[in-house]
Amino acid sequence: MTAYCGVLLAGGQSSRMGTDKALLELGGLKTIQWVDERLRMVTDQRAIITNQKERFAFVDIPSYPDVFKGEGPMAGLHAAIHYLPADYYLLSACDTPFLSPAVYEVLKQQVAGHDIAIPVFNGKFHPMSGVYSAAVYKKAGELLKQGKRSMKALFNETDTVFVNNFPSIDTVELHRHFFNMNDPNDYAKAQEIVKILKS
Repeated sequence: MTAYCGVLLAGGQSSRMGTDKALLELGGLKTIQWVDERLRMVTDQRAIITNQKERFAFVDIPSYPDVFKGEGPMAGLHAAIHYLPADYYLLSACDTPFLSPAVYEVLKQQVAGHDIAIPVFNGKFHPMSGVYSAAVYKKAGELLKQGKRSMKALFNETDTVFVNNFPSIDTVELHRHFFNMNDPNDYAKAQEIVKILKS
């Protein structure tokens, strides 16, 4: 049976927001709890990759530090594969509270036979919402040792499929899946979305 691990990346600086985005409250839950609840629906296990473990002690899943500290999302992915055995890893940023399990289900289907499946929405790649095979571990480590930290470098060196077709998922759900909170205006929008979801 294929094993899937959800990876919550919580290493960002949150400079534009002015406070830790993962810990912002939305409808009685912290943002990172929204992310965890959605990943729970499509994975067998989940973990937070953070170098500040104590900040997320309230989330009932394990936390692990980067092996390559401060090297961005690829280091987070590398750490998840390093610590957690699975076949595939579903990445998520900690500032995307309205993830769609259906989007990940499409990516899980598309990644079969490939190393990576990356969603493309509105003409943009979304590596922080991709599905990655354990097979990319060695290549990610090599690139990080060379100081190459961009996800694009990893795509170029692996068998990556780009997915831009999400049939049966409506546009509103797709927009919400790829919505992330960068600044206070985005946080205000998120609060409005929560009101709609809870109405």
